[in-house]
Amino acid sequence: MTPTRWTGLALIAPLAVAACSQNGANATSGGGASGGPETTITTADLPHVRAGYWERVDTSNGQPPTTSHFCDTGKPIDLSSVTKNCSTFTLKRTFTGALVTDASCVSGPVSSTMHMTISGDFDSSYTSDGQMTITLQGKPPQNYAMHSVTRYLGACPAGQTADG
Repeated sequence: MTPTRWTGLALIAPLAVAACSQNGANATSGGGASGGPETTITTADLPHVRAGYWERVDTSNGQPPTTSHFCDTGKPIDLSSVTKNCSTFTLKRTFTGALVTDASCVSGPVSSTMHMTISGDFDSSYTSDGQMTITLQGKPPQNYAMHSVTRYLGACPAGQTADG
């Protein structure tokens, strides 16, 4: 997978989108379980990640961490690319400022559910934690737990193209 911005969505979204249906999405409905008061947000309400060069350390299901680097434009994330194939997708902000998303998707014999929390200042660092279950018809569910820490390193290296 090519390193991209918004670690949590970048990690989980490809799996969720692959397992989701072609039906329309609802990026701001439903409820997320964040353990406290929360507000539904729209793409316009999302924080902007600082433009520049970032380092991401990912761990998944207890495997050794992997480190990647990417250059970000600083533009807001386009949620339509994440939500267009899921039947439900909620995005809320907790009273502490964390972003919480929940999704449920089905495509043919594959179904998936996910829960993810992203927190940080998005200027110098942010952290994401996610859980996903993918079920292929006739097979036992596969559970994934992901954790990522992303930190700003500075200006993009000469010649590196920004994602976004």
